Amino acid sequence: MSETIFHYNKDLPQGCGYAIALGRFVWCAYKPKASTNIDKGSEKRGLRVGGVEVLLYFCELIILTEGRIMARKVFISFLGATNYGACHYCIGEFDSGEVRFIQEATLDYLCQSSTWTKKDVAYILMTEDSWKKNWLADGQHNFKTKRIIRQPGLNKCLRSRRYPMTLKPVTGLPDGNTEAEVMTIFQRVFELLKKGDELYFDITHGFRYLPMLIVVLGNYSKFLKNVKVKMISYGNYEGRDRKTNHARIMDLTVLSTLQDWANAAGSFIRSGDSSYLAQLAKDKLLPIVQDDNRPDVQSARTLNNLVKNIEKMTTDMITCRGRNIENSMNIKGVKRHLNGLEDVVIKPMKPIIDRVKDEFADFNDSPDVMNGFRAVQWCISHGLLQQAVTILRESVVSYFYDKYKTYITCEKLSDRRDIVSTALNIIAYNTPESDWRIFPELKPQLKAVVQAFRSERRSYMFTNSIGKREHISVAYDKLGSLRNDLNHNGMNDGPRSPELIKEETLKYFDRIYNCLIAKSRR
Repeated sequence: MSETIFHYNKDLPQGCGYAIALGRFVWCAYKPKASTNIDKGSEKRGLRVGGVEVLLYFCELIILTEGRIMARKVFISFLGATNYGACHYCIGEFDSGEVRFIQEATLDYLCQSSTWTKKDVAYILMTEDSWKKNWLADGQHNFKTKRIIRQPGLNKCLRSRRYPMTLKPVTGLPDGNTEAEVMTIFQRVFELLKKGDELYFDITHGFRYLPMLIVVLGNYSKFLKNVKVKMISYGNYEGRDRKTNHARIMDLTVLSTLQDWANAAGSFIRSGDSSYLAQLAKDKLLPIVQDDNRPDVQSARTLNNLVKNIEKMTTDMITCRGRNIENSMNIKGVKRHLNGLEDVVIKPMKPIIDRVKDEFADFNDSPDVMNGFRAVQWCISHGLLQQAVTILRESVVSYFYDKYKTYITCEKLSDRRDIVSTALNIIAYNTPESDWRIFPELKPQLKAVVQAFRSERRSYMFTNSIGKREHISVAYDKLGSLRNDLNHNGMNDGPRSPELIKEETLKYFDRIYNCLIAKSRR
C-alpha cells in the first residue's frame, strides 16, 4: 500500500493523485457485490466488508492532500559573521521592533502575512565563523578593548519567538573563497529543497555573490524541482533612516518574476510553445486580475488576455485549424491586446512584449487567405514541419478558391475545395477531360476553374532547381507526396530522411509563396 501511495505522490501531476485516491475510496466503499441472482443480471450495492481497506484509502487521501495540495514553505537565509547593529526593519505596515538580526524581522513578517505550519522550515545557513560569532551567544568582541560583547546569538533569538515552522541551522558551509567552494555552497542549498517547495530567500547577509547564487539557484530549482520563488528580500540596514533607526525590507521578487517572463517569452519565440507563458499568466497575473483595487489591474488584465489569445493562436497553428487562421479569429485578439498594452505590470517587461509582438507583425488581423502562408512561415521557423506542410497545401487551395470562387456554386465546403484541388492536379499533369475524377454534378464548375487556370497559366510559373519553368500546380502535387510521407510516419516505400523533409518543406514554401507574392505585385 505504501508503495502505491508514494508512486502516486511522486509521479502524478498535482491534483491527479488526490482525485484517484478519492475515486478509489468511493469505489472501495460502494463497489457492487456480486449477486447470487446472476441469471437475472442483477447486483446488490452495499459497503464492501474490509473496513481496514476503507481506512487505508482514507489515509491515502490525507497523505496525497498534504503532499500535493499543500506545498512546503521554505525560508532560506545566510548568516554572516559581522556584529550587526540593531534597528527597526519595516515593510509596508509591518515594523519588527528593534532587532539585531534580519532573520527575526523577516520571519516575523512572513508569519504575519501568510500561514506557516510545523511542516514548513526555516534554514539558517552559516560558516564555522558565523556559527561561532552570531549563531551562538557572546560570540563578538569589542574591536578596541577585545572584550566579549554579552548579547544573545540568533539561535536564542529565534527559539524565544516560538515560530510555527521548524528551525534548522545548516552549519559547516565553506567560506566561498574559491569557485569550488561556491559550487559546494550551491549544491548544499539545492539539496535542502524538495519538489514543489515555495521558497522565501533572504539575501541580506553572507557572501557578496549571494544575490547571483540565489537567482541562479532559483531558476535551477524551478526546472529540476518545480519550486516557486515566492519572495526574495533584502534588509537595507546601511540605507536606514539614521534619525528613526528604521530600515526597509526590500522585496526583490520582481527580479525573479521578470526572469520568469523572459524565459517564457524566449521559450515561445524559439519553439512556438506558449504553455510556459500561459502557466506564468495563471500563477502571476491571476491574483492581480482578481483584485479590482490594485492600480495595475487593467494592465494585468490586458496582458492576461494577450497570453490567452497567443495560446489560442499558436494552438490553431499546431493543430492546423485553417479556418481560424485564415479568418484571423485569434490573431485579431493578439494584435488588439498588444496595441492596448501601453503599461505593463513590470516596466522592464516592455522590451520582452515588443519582442513577442514581432512574432505576429506579418499577420493580418482581418480575414485573409495569405495568413495561411504566414502561418506556414511561422511553423517552419519554429521547427513545426508537419504542420507547415499540411497548412501550406491547404492554403494553396484556399488561395485559388478565393480567386476563382465565382465559378464555384456548390454548397459543401469539401466539394468546393475538391474542385480546386482537382483542377490543380489536372493542370499539373495536363489530364484529358475523359480522365477527370469528380462527381458529375460538379464537373461544369471544375471545367470553368480549369479554363480559368489555363488562361492565366503563365502567371503562376516559377523556375525550378534545374532551371526549368514549372507551374505552381506541380509544386502543389509534390507537396502532397511530402505530406503523405509525414502523416504516415515514414511507414511507406522510399521514406524521406529528416534532412530531406526539411529541405523540401523550405523549397516548396519558397517557390509557392514567392510565386503568389510576385503575382500580387504585378
